[in-house]
Amino acid sequence: MLLLLFCANFHRILLFLLHLGSRFVEYSGLICGNKTGGRTAFAEHLAKLKQNIDEPLSAILSLNTIAHTVGAVGVGAMAEDTFGSGKMVIIGYELPFSIEAVVATVMTLAILVFSEIIPKTIGATYWKKLVPFTTRSLWLVMIVMKPFIWLSQLITKMLKGMSSKNRSAGKNCR
Repeated sequence: MLLLLFCANFHRILLFLLHLGSRFVEYSGLICGNKTGGRTAFAEHLAKLKQNIDEPLSAILSLNTIAHTVGAVGVGAMAEDTFGSGKMVIIGYELPFSIEAVVATVMTLAILVFSEIIPKTIGATYWKKLVPFTTRSLWLVMIVMKPFIWLSQLITKMLKGMSSKNRSAGKNCR
């Protein structure tokens, strides 16, 4: 769950930095204590992340998806080991849904609250304090997730290539 919290925070803060647009350098200087808003080493670091934004976004989204999947499989397996499979029985009454359905519902709500709502609210509220940690940590995430970044870039290039072929084929039909 902690990994999901970091992913959501990374994602929210990165998207906020994109939203800053031309004010990006000014804000990055102010975050680091440079009251003039000039370029600092930290601002350069942020600019590198922003320059190829697809890489950190691919790393975050891939890690987030892996964490959700592994968590769901793990919790599902533990629930089956603990409760068994089948209908849920409370005080002798068999309910019309299974234990797996209850566990899946509880997990969905927990993931929504603890890996989406809370971290993104924290990221939106305390972004200035979290940006230095986020950008430095993100480099490590990008190194670990490099194969997934590469795969994402390959898929994106293929899809863009297919899109441009479709556009040029559409021009010939007129």
